[in-house]
Amino acid sequence: MKINLAKVVPFVFVAIAALFAILAQNSGTATDDTGSSYASGPTKSDRAHTAADAYLDQVAIELAQPGLYVDPEVSESDFSRAEAARLGELAAKADGPVRIAVIPVARIRPDDSDRDSSYVSSQVAYTGVELAGQIYDRVGSDGTYAVLVDASSQSAGRSFYAGQWAEDGPTYDVEGAAEDAISCCAPGYASMVEEFISESQDVQHSFWWWAAWICGPIAALIAAVKGIKVLGRRRRSARGQAEIVDVLRAPLNEEVIEISAVVSALPPAGGDPDSDLSVATLKVLDLVEAARHRLDALKTGQDATEITSRLADARYQLTAIEALRAGRKAPDRTPPCFFDPRHGPSSVAAEYAPEGGAERQVHACRACADMVAAEQQPPIRMIEKAGRLRFYWELDMASKPYLDGYWQRNRHPVREAQAARNLTFASLADDPDDDGEPAFTFVWESGDGGSGWGGSGGSSRVRSFGGGSSSRSSFRSGGGGGF
Repeated sequence: MKINLAKVVPFVFVAIAALFAILAQNSGTATDDTGSSYASGPTKSDRAHTAADAYLDQVAIELAQPGLYVDPEVSESDFSRAEAARLGELAAKADGPVRIAVIPVARIRPDDSDRDSSYVSSQVAYTGVELAGQIYDRVGSDGTYAVLVDASSQSAGRSFYAGQWAEDGPTYDVEGAAEDAISCCAPGYASMVEEFISESQDVQHSFWWWAAWICGPIAALIAAVKGIKVLGRRRRSARGQAEIVDVLRAPLNEEVIEISAVVSALPPAGGDPDSDLSVATLKVLDLVEAARHRLDALKTGQDATEITSRLADARYQLTAIEALRAGRKAPDRTPPCFFDPRHGPSSVAAEYAPEGGAERQVHACRACADMVAAEQQPPIRMIEKAGRLRFYWELDMASKPYLDGYWQRNRHPVREAQAARNLTFASLADDPDDDGEPAFTFVWESGDGGSGWGGSGGSSRVRSFGGGSSSRSSFRSGGGGGF
């Protein structure tokens, strides 16, 4: 049943408008450092900034999940790797999704090969909040985005800007957080980022938040209806979690038993207990034992992710042990073999086209790569679901924890599988037969079909990749400056 608020309570909103007019005037659209409105969307020059765009594509890949990315070209004296790891965890655990990039100014200069002699080479392709917006466009997931541009001085391009894009949820005081980070801590990069993460979670209460106190009875009724819907979604999510466990318990048990047998057959490390070989041997024993204990307590998709993560770590340690016993250095960590993650870390790249898909480059172990080169089909990991064997990336909800554990921070080459990794378990578990409508639906049908990117419900189609939506959400808050 629909209840049209435009007909039921128009006098309430007239009173609110008169009482809070001054607050409404102060809640204008955010602007960037040039004073121009960003709510209409970042504008790009007519000529494509080839080099800068290609680099921002790579930054977006690194920020597919919330966290912190520090470009390797940024000096460790400005931002140590230990600090980057610690702050990355803080950003990933923030209430609102926070993605922060620390990049050198040289990487965002436009490709000026076709410029005339009057072109100023110190110009950057994107400035201000627009730069954060470019990364948001590419990732495609709602949340807070911040970019710290590393340069020798403010005139050389050193700056810190941030913005929030979202259709649902609270509006955070991102603009105030960015400005406070500069005021308190510049030019200390790590201190600035830590201050920003802390303050960017402060909710920015708007005119409508205050108006809610006057519209209390209406808000309470809406909350009650919404609560009933959320309760139903939680029940569906619980059923989805149970389905994940049902699908993955048997194959994970099989993998734990298999790797336990391999580890049990390892010869003792001997020699110096502090040697790399001894440390790797002890570590793989601990990882397998932890996976076994976690399997006994398997109840959720997160438990399954913890198990596959430990199995992936253990398989890497086995590769390191093999190299150390042969007198070689432990190899760098690589994504698992695409065809079967049980094969361990990949060693080469191979061109492969999944059934019905385009050819793409995948990571593979040596044996699988040799089969592809010989035009043979490598054995792909199959897992039974609903009485039918399926590729491990086609298990619907169950694919997410399996992929998250084995691939961790690496992208999976199958686009649909990678996109599923960015969904929450609650959204994956939504009942497909549920139309999403509660018993009572409150609408505001005034007859106006206004549009525009800057409106509270407006959107525009933009290029995106990294698992998010391809439409731009509303710009909530943003700002910053040079330092």
